[in-house]
Amino acid sequence: MKKKNIETVKTIKGDQDPYDIAYLLGWRHDKLRNLIFHCYKTPDLVQNARRFYESLEFNEAVRILKQLLPHTIAANVLDIGCGNGIACYALARKGYIVTGIDSSTGRIAGINAAKQLIGLDNTNFNIEYSSGENLNFKDSSFDIVWLRETLHHIKNLKGFMEEVRRILKISGIMCCFRDHVIWNDEQKQHFFDSHPFNHITKDEGCYRLEEYLEAFQSAGFKMEYVLDPVSSIINTYPAPYQAGLKFDYDAAKQRKKGNDLFSFFARKTEPEKIKQSPASAQIFSYPQRNYTEDIFTDTYQKAKSLAVKNRFHEAIEELIRIDELDAPLKNKALHLKNELISYLPVRTKPELCLSTIKSFFHDSEIAPDILVLGDSVMDTVSNLDDNKTNLRRMILKRKIKKHSRIRFINHAGYNPCVFWLILNVIKIFVQKPKQIILPINLRSFSSCWALHPFHHKTDTIKELRDYLLSIGIKVECLLSDTRLPYKEYLDTNEKFYNSKEKSLSILEHMLSQKGKVDQKDRYKTFFEFHYTPPINSDNRNLIFLQKFFKLASEIGISVYSYLTPINFQAGEKYAGAKFLPAVQGNTAFLLKHLPSCNTNDIIVHDFSVALPANHFIHPNESAEHLNYLGRKFLANKITTAMIL
Repeated sequence: MKKKNIETVKTIKGDQDPYDIAYLLGWRHDKLRNLIFHCYKTPDLVQNARRFYESLEFNEAVRILKQLLPHTIAANVLDIGCGNGIACYALARKGYIVTGIDSSTGRIAGINAAKQLIGLDNTNFNIEYSSGENLNFKDSSFDIVWLRETLHHIKNLKGFMEEVRRILKISGIMCCFRDHVIWNDEQKQHFFDSHPFNHITKDEGCYRLEEYLEAFQSAGFKMEYVLDPVSSIINTYPAPYQAGLKFDYDAAKQRKKGNDLFSFFARKTEPEKIKQSPASAQIFSYPQRNYTEDIFTDTYQKAKSLAVKNRFHEAIEELIRIDELDAPLKNKALHLKNELISYLPVRTKPELCLSTIKSFFHDSEIAPDILVLGDSVMDTVSNLDDNKTNLRRMILKRKIKKHSRIRFINHAGYNPCVFWLILNVIKIFVQKPKQIILPINLRSFSSCWALHPFHHKTDTIKELRDYLLSIGIKVECLLSDTRLPYKEYLDTNEKFYNSKEKSLSILEHMLSQKGKVDQKDRYKTFFEFHYTPPINSDNRNLIFLQKFFKLASEIGISVYSYLTPINFQAGEKYAGAKFLPAVQGNTAFLLKHLPSCNTNDIIVHDFSVALPANHFIHPNESAEHLNYLGRKFLANKITTAMIL
């Protein structure tokens, strides 16, 4: 009896498009989710398209096409088997005139998905339904015919090649990417037995290499390039390209299982100009090069053009994408990003939270090993500091292994609710960080901070929540229960360690009376309201913090968390002897109610009273912003705890 393949998924009853059925099942299947992600077939159509556009695979394919057709401007491209339209979108964004055709009408894997991408990032392309292998286009209609993971599905290779040649212009290019090659009958049988979706779609295929090459030759194509499995990122994806590797044809032919990916670039020429040669003689490896500079240049120029039009937010989003490219002009781009941000008013500086998450985790080649979350403490420096290196840069400059990728997501006012939503978004990606660094700010648990209508990061929370809802993940953020109208906020009473209650209007009055009331009274009020109200088990931010640790444990991410230092000496000075016991009572409560603290996966350190007043930017105020001495202390603690 033939052994059942454990990777094969069961079908769903109904009349859905078979490709949609296959990819939805794969996305829900733990062992196939990674495959679906790398095939750009997840339910997030926009993310799929943008990931493909930014991929090294696509950009290398376009570079070769430009080399083969150097003088063709705004070339007409036919994308056969366009599926969900990722190549149509990407090619249109590069300036090509694109038509995509497919027999699948699915909303995830077919033309109804592709149509949803029209207009994305100002792209425009045409999508048409087409079944069968006869192409309903006039002779010499296209400069390029593009097939990605499509040619091996064709049943009549020779007849199909003749059709493609007919609709191509003279000197036009037929490019076929990532097609399955088998070398013997055992491999062919294994291919069909082990394919996870063929029992649903019933159209998978594979050919021997000579069958592909003979079909090209018979139809009258001149083969320009045959890319073997290791000679280009086009075929090695999602694994990185490694220069110097040679494909072992003899070993491939001896295998009983497996198949190999090949890609082809063939040109339509006049029949008399084709040099006929044995198909096997046309196989060769294609030399690779460092092509990140091309991607960098395109992105940088687009950002500059957007900036000229005062479209700063869009320009900054473009520049975020080049953060990982090893290009000579990288520092110039980062300088431009900082310059553009400086043009914006403080209250409109972009958080770009969702864009940043996607840019970090959309591709296995750039996903960070360590993600550092934070608030304004991460970036704030003092004008009085001789060394103005912020905490972020200090962390990066510590002795860290060069291959480790460390990235930051921080913004003023970020709190446990925002951090929990960020983690929910990260959860959907195949690539996840090994470790997250998470600060816990004691002030965020106070009512004056948690209930204040201007401290909620409502826009960020809504953006993250809406994105999760758009892909079918429902989260409850309790916004409607906690965001009070300002007048109602002022009427709220806060309980204190001495069992007294005070209205939050007292704090707001002190905030508005700078220079008009005794400064010591102002400082006392700030320290009392920010740090001394007892934290209880139904505190909103404590609940989200508990959810964060639980979710991190479920998805296998280690967490190093720390209670951020507060200026406890100034607190004792202005709020009195009961200040420190109140703070210590709150920290003890937090540590007790956080799940599984100080295990191998979750570590929480208490730095709340670790630093004297001379380590803070404002020695008399209830702010956590650190001067150089404080930042140096915290950077050392964080980097020591990092998993490298």
